[in-house]
Amino acid sequence: MPNPRLPKNWITSRFIQRLTREPNYQAWLLDKTSLTQKLRARCEDFQVELIFEGYATPLLDEAQRLNLAPHHQVWLRTVCLIGQNQPIVYARSVIPHFDQQNPWWSLKQLGDQPLGEILFSRTDLNRSEFEFCQADWPQINAPQKFARRCSFEQDHAPLLLTEVFVNWPTYA
Repeated sequence: MPNPRLPKNWITSRFIQRLTREPNYQAWLLDKTSLTQKLRARCEDFQVELIFEGYATPLLDEAQRLNLAPHHQVWLRTVCLIGQNQPIVYARSVIPHFDQQNPWWSLKQLGDQPLGEILFSRTDLNRSEFEFCQADWPQINAPQKFARRCSFEQDHAPLLLTEVFVNWPTYA
């Protein structure tokens, strides 16, 4: 099994066809609207299952993306977005330098509330372009694990969000 501490090969949207030629996959990966809203619209039983929320060491590629030392402690939240009684997306939120002065501090007790509801209700956040990869991920045992990630910035403080698609609803 590949080591999740090793960096993944992230690509930009320009090279998405190297990752997958499947139109349904590309549509989900490239969509810049709220993933939470899209899943709620398709799944009446949509829910967020909290896997972990607390201080932890980021994966190597997360530390590199955030310009952190490899063993720097971050605030990590991992969840599984579930619909139609199956996992659809595994999501990781990483916030470095997480203390009471960090503008993301209010997310500390988010629990099973969807992060997307908060991010997409705000108009003052800067969002980076998506990056994409296919790789093995901790806690996920499924084929065709494509992921996308982007960062949101608030008062110069980043939040790195990675979403790994485990099952693929029809995009339409």
